[in-house]
Amino acid sequence: MGMLGQLFIHASHRRKTALPIFVYILIGWTTWALLCGWMLMRYYALPAEEAFTDSMLSHLLALLIMVFLSRILFFFYPQSFNFFIICGAVCISAGLFVVADEWLLQLSMDYPALDSWLHQSEPVRFGFMLIISLSVALLTLQQARHAAEHSHRLREEEIQKLARDAELYKLEQQLQPHFLFNCLNSVYALIGKHPEQAREMVIQLADFLRGTLRKEQRPLLNLEEELKQIQLYLNIEKIRFGHRLTTVLDIPEETLTCQLPALLLQPLLENAIKFGLYGHTDHVEIRIEAKRLPTQLMITISNPFDDTLLDQSGTGFGLKSVSRRLYLIYGIHDLVKIQTASHQFSVTCFIPQRP
Repeated sequence: MGMLGQLFIHASHRRKTALPIFVYILIGWTTWALLCGWMLMRYYALPAEEAFTDSMLSHLLALLIMVFLSRILFFFYPQSFNFFIICGAVCISAGLFVVADEWLLQLSMDYPALDSWLHQSEPVRFGFMLIISLSVALLTLQQARHAAEHSHRLREEEIQKLARDAELYKLEQQLQPHFLFNCLNSVYALIGKHPEQAREMVIQLADFLRGTLRKEQRPLLNLEEELKQIQLYLNIEKIRFGHRLTTVLDIPEETLTCQLPALLLQPLLENAIKFGLYGHTDHVEIRIEAKRLPTQLMITISNPFDDTLLDQSGTGFGLKSVSRRLYLIYGIHDLVKIQTASHQFSVTCFIPQRP
């Protein structure tokens, strides 16, 4: 009976597996009907033809009513467990079965003692169908509840995904104007004294933004591609600061194929350049180091800083946005570590990699 209930519950959702299960249940149901016919013949002294006709017709009708009952309760599933609705549906199904069963038997059988037999067996038929209907109803309601909970979880996950994507998109859109405004201010400062450098900076900026637009369709890219885009950004900054800025890259070859979010390093480099050169007139070296860990790509960007000017560092939007972006993509906290030692400021990102 449990298998029968599961068949009716899953039939509309798992068509590929429903057919074999249906065949097995139909065989089992038919075997049970034949066994009941034999019991009617043996214990109630019914003739063989009448006994098997009664059993087969009754079981066929019961099967149809169970299908109808399970579909009604599944598609019109009450939001809370309602005892009266279930009892009403079960009793109506059992009563409908008794009435329809007697009518079908009267049409199909020519047995002198049929009326007496039907009257005698009415309580048994009603009780039989009552138990079966109650089992089907409970199984159907249980599965309907699971389906409703599953649908609710899917909606919640979809809502969370949409909210996460919206926040991630907002972060990316905030980063672009943030960088663009800084570049435009630099161009403005160079136009008067160094117009050639200003033109070169505009060209570099156009190339950088063009690459940014191409990567909007690819949320993840390998480190080699990221470094090519970052090099355009560094070229822009070197035009601004000239010989004062030097970048050192320590990138092992095995890390070049590691995946990371597009343009993740740009705000970190912007932060390093800003605070590394702030208050300094001498040469400043920015280091970018990568290391392949068993399950992560570790990237460290370090710069010198003057701790006496640290309070003037601004909002820290770049570091916060990178940390938040990594959490939204990978769902892991603490993927960004910050260290300060011996007038060196370093930011380390741990980017999970697929095995």
